[in-house]
Amino acid sequence: MCGICGIVASSADAQVSADVLGKMNSRLKHRGPDDQGTFIRNQVGLAHSRLSIIDLAGGQQPMFSEDRQVALVYNGEIYNYLSLKEELEKKQHRFQTHSDTETIVHLYEQEGEECLNRLRGAFAFAIWDEKEQKLFGARDRFGIKPFYYTVFNGKLYFSSELKSFLEIPDFPREVEFKALDFFLRFQFVPAPLTFLQNVYRLPAAHCLSFQKGELKLRQYWDLDYTNKLTGSAAELEEGFSQLLEESVKCRLMSEVPLGAYLSGGIDSSVVVGLMSQHLDRVKTFSVGFAQTTDNHTELEYARKIARHFNTDHHEYIVEPGDLKDLLFKVVSHFDEPVGDMAAFPSYLLSELAKQHVTVVLTGEGADELLGGYGVYQKVLQSAEGVQYGALLPSSLKKQVFALGKKLIPASWRSSSSLASLKAQMQPHAQHYFGFSFLLSEAERRNLYNAEYQAQAADSEALELTKKYYFSPTVSDTLDRMLYLDTKLWLAEDLLMKVDKMTMAWSVEARVPYLDHHFAEYVARLPREQKIQGGVSKYILKKTMQHVIPEEILKRPKHGFTVPIDHWLMNNLTDFIDELFNDPNLRIKKFFNQQQLISLWDRCRAGEDLARQIWSLVSVEIWYRIFIEGEQSL
Repeated sequence: MCGICGIVASSADAQVSADVLGKMNSRLKHRGPDDQGTFIRNQVGLAHSRLSIIDLAGGQQPMFSEDRQVALVYNGEIYNYLSLKEELEKKQHRFQTHSDTETIVHLYEQEGEECLNRLRGAFAFAIWDEKEQKLFGARDRFGIKPFYYTVFNGKLYFSSELKSFLEIPDFPREVEFKALDFFLRFQFVPAPLTFLQNVYRLPAAHCLSFQKGELKLRQYWDLDYTNKLTGSAAELEEGFSQLLEESVKCRLMSEVPLGAYLSGGIDSSVVVGLMSQHLDRVKTFSVGFAQTTDNHTELEYARKIARHFNTDHHEYIVEPGDLKDLLFKVVSHFDEPVGDMAAFPSYLLSELAKQHVTVVLTGEGADELLGGYGVYQKVLQSAEGVQYGALLPSSLKKQVFALGKKLIPASWRSSSSLASLKAQMQPHAQHYFGFSFLLSEAERRNLYNAEYQAQAADSEALELTKKYYFSPTVSDTLDRMLYLDTKLWLAEDLLMKVDKMTMAWSVEARVPYLDHHFAEYVARLPREQKIQGGVSKYILKKTMQHVIPEEILKRPKHGFTVPIDHWLMNNLTDFIDELFNDPNLRIKKFFNQQQLISLWDRCRAGEDLARQIWSLVSVEIWYRIFIEGEQSL
């Protein structure tokens, strides 16, 4: 993978600053330490920082068409580039390199913007079309690779990371409050918003064009769950396993060492098992924590898989160490405040992986496609109790329903302004959405100072979840939840975390479960192939029986937890005390400082508020880095 950035002026008479473009690109060097390239022509400038994976000698960027009328900067991997290249050569396109990058150039020449429909892989790219005087940019179907943009003083600026925009002269550094409020609700920020005001994230499966000062966005792909597959269980299983095995195999193309992240759960274990069918010895990497025995249990299962497939296994045991320094580094690379605590071990695991490989395969996406989270079965029981009544023992049923009622936001139960919206929502949808809270509307209002209290509301968040939950491409209750999580949790949190934490160490991550051919097939599977008899990810476990040990297949899902309570109470107490009591606390621009201190006191007294405290601390750190330009704590 790589880093890309660029500037395009509205008028051909304008000039692009080589100095500004160079500074924007310098912010991306960790994404591409092997080479840097720049192209400037009148009103357009493109820049690239390269991490060499394919065609090490000839894949430099920006890359051009034969007549130099098309220029491309690109971050990603196109796994079907060889078949596309063969097709294009038959149509008289002449290739100068052996890279997948050049395939995009010629495919765009041949098919224009429709080239997106032919690409199989993870990508974010920008093409300057000299004939059309147009910048065309795009992001892959699931949002594996990032693409940020803004229009400022008549120019379009884009980059792989937010920090590049800090190099734009006179660009105002302001927090987008709506993004902050979303973050404190979801623990991530949904596209197109970012924490930096007037900078936007191109949503997954979208493209943009900028021509004569006019910016246009459109969606070019979506998952469709409606046209369900028919056939026997054996036929469905055969199609599933063939597509998954093909997806893993094609992601092994590389001219540099590759390996896999191994958690000990089924998703990563399957990836390692299928890799082992094609490689002599897979390099695997796992992470655990010194403070908790539960996470050592995770390592125990990872070790069993490593022994089973005879992998070259490496582990990182996270010690508290200098967590202040780690927090600063992670927030800086994450580009936004960190709500997902797994970002911290992911950052350290990537540091370990870089010592051995440049490419890793990961297991992201399987839970969202195949119904792996426990909440799905709880919601199905709530919505369809007769059908799913056997999923839980009777002694737990009352607790589950009580938990669901407790988690439904108070605003949904009492706010008259949302009455018409609530009427459209089914009880199981409310039950499901309740699980996503970091802070409720009432809790956020209590934290904000007087200036911002009135702006805290769940209505927009509810509209967003409703938009995906009631998409016309989805009808089944389970599929609604899977689609919603694919669009929000997976795209805006998990994949962002994987990209930013691996690229911090110049490591490329590949996600075989998110091959779009495989995902489209899975979306069309009947519900019973995803959850059957209380078994989640049923078809994955059924088809991989010959690959994965039974002990792993039957093991209950164990979420990847981080000992943040331990860290807060034992390693960061003095730091947070000092931070929240600082008269120069930056985020008191938004928050009532006494309420922050009160929340911290409650956390120290034993309330389960560690995630909330950690998230608020990361907002302060982000503000210091991105708004004030601090280089360390």
